[in-house]
Amino acid sequence: MKNNTYYPKQKFYDYDSMQESTKIWDQVCTYPMALNGYQGEHEFLYLNNILLSHTYRSGALYYDVIPPSDFISIGLVIKCDGKACFGEFKLKEDDIVFFDSIQNFLVNAEIKIDIISIPKIYLRKLNLLNQFNSYIHKKMIDKENLLSQKVIEAFQFFRDTKNSSVDFDYTKTEENIITILLDLCRQQTAKQEKFTPGEKVVLEIIHDLYKHLHKDINISYLTNSYNIQERTLQKSFKSLFGLSPNYFIRTLKLNYTHKELKQAMSRETTVIKIAKKWGFSNMGRFSAYYRELFGETPSSTLSRIPATNKNLENFCIITEEEF
Repeated sequence: MKNNTYYPKQKFYDYDSMQESTKIWDQVCTYPMALNGYQGEHEFLYLNNILLSHTYRSGALYYDVIPPSDFISIGLVIKCDGKACFGEFKLKEDDIVFFDSIQNFLVNAEIKIDIISIPKIYLRKLNLLNQFNSYIHKKMIDKENLLSQKVIEAFQFFRDTKNSSVDFDYTKTEENIITILLDLCRQQTAKQEKFTPGEKVVLEIIHDLYKHLHKDINISYLTNSYNIQERTLQKSFKSLFGLSPNYFIRTLKLNYTHKELKQAMSRETTVIKIAKKWGFSNMGRFSAYYRELFGETPSSTLSRIPATNKNLENFCIITEEEF
């Protein structure tokens, strides 16, 4: 990790600009859940040992977040105006969440998160690695916003050009962050997120959907396959994501249709052929849904020169041909 470096806020508005704005984080298998789903900004500050990350999002996006390897990351939820489900957490303002591995993230909110990433080797040096490992997949509350305020202060120093000639005490900032974290850990018990039985089933469903998107998935299919009442299914989807199950499934299928149309040659296939592959039989409704999500018609996407981006990587889904 390169130390003592500040990367100012960089706004993003699509997949490519989002990837360009990140540093040692990665974001894969991305699915916009609404038009302009990618909108947001990133900002980074490398201290002597600790990496501080700032993320702001205002769109609806479903994707996998890959944190820096051999780090323990602590997410501070500064703002969450809507629904956001991050791995095993339902995010709320003032949450502190601990994680160290890839996390599935569905955000349907205006959300601001600051993240403290600490190398495990540094925690081992401080004799804190075992303690912090015990907090993984658990959450606490940022009482009185002491931790988030310290991170905000660090970023603000570098945002303010008037302070550019003043030395920044990286070591003292790291010590303060660790001290506040330890104080919070002594004051409260880190706990796992509580989900209702219906929400647990829905989390299982969304992790399984990739194996079944080639099928005609509907509410009846889900209620029968997962032994869940339709009312509970609808309520649980709404409580976790603020979306209906039908909308979620349809949008996933639209994303994969969009991917194929972008990569296809118009002389070799048709919109109807690709749409039907992903379960769309009513072309009028399909075109309306598609334009609402991507801001263009399916035929416009197909007519362009094939794209080679990584927006939806092949490993993100199991297709019918693989069964």
